[in-house]
Amino acid sequence: MLQLKKKTFISIDIETKNLSEDDLEMEQGLVKAATNIKDPAKIKANVEKKRTALVSRGALTNSCEIGSIGIHANGETPLVLHTFDFSSDIEGIEHEYFSSEQEMLKGFNMFMDDVCTDETVLVVAGRDFDFPKLRLRSVMNNVPMANAMRPGAENTIYDVLFMATKYFMIGNKFSISLDELCLRLGINSGGKAISGKEVPGMIERGEFEEVILYNAMDAVKNSECYIKMTL
Repeated sequence: MLQLKKKTFISIDIETKNLSEDDLEMEQGLVKAATNIKDPAKIKANVEKKRTALVSRGALTNSCEIGSIGIHANGETPLVLHTFDFSSDIEGIEHEYFSSEQEMLKGFNMFMDDVCTDETVLVVAGRDFDFPKLRLRSVMNNVPMANAMRPGAENTIYDVLFMATKYFMIGNKFSISLDELCLRLGINSGGKAISGKEVPGMIERGEFEEVILYNAMDAVKNSECYIKMTL
C-alpha cells in the first residue's frame, strides 16, 4: 500500500468491466429514440441501433462495474486496487485484491481520506469519466465518499487532457490521448500499446496482469504529465 502520509497530489485512473447480461438487458430497456425522430419505423431502427451499440460500449454506462483503480502519488510506487483473482507479484507495482467492487471502493475511499488534505491536487486524464464514475459507483454500493471526492470539495481537479488543450491549442480534450500527450511532453509512455477500449475484453479473458500493469502505468503517466505541465 502507498505510504499513509499526506500527498501534495494524487493521480487516479480507473478501468471498467463490460456489462453483465442482466445489466445489459436493463440498460437496453431504458434506451429511447432521439426526440427529433417521428416516423415509427425510424424510431424502432434508432432504438435497435442504440441497443446494439450498448454491447460494444457497455463499459462506459452507469451500470458497469469498476474493475480496478490505479493510484500514483508523489513519485511513490504505483498501486492498483482491483477485483481480479490475481495475486502474483508484478515488478515495480503494488496491487491489492478485493472480493467485490463494494469492498474495493471502501478501501479506496478510506485511503483517500487518510492521505488527502484540502490542498491535495487530484490528477486525472478526463475528469468527466473517472471521478463521476467513482462517485456514482460509491453511491450505488452504499460506500461513503472520501471528502476529497465529494462534489463541491475544495480540492483542485487537474485534468491533464483538458490542460493539454491550453498548452498546445489542439481544440478540445478529445483531440489528444494520454499517450499522445506523453509524446508531446517527451515522456516515455512505455509498455505495449493498448487502447482503453480493449481493457473490458481483456478483463473478460482473464488477462489480469496486463490490465493491472496498464492501469498502473496510466496513473503514472498522469502524474508525469502533471509534473511536467506545472513546473
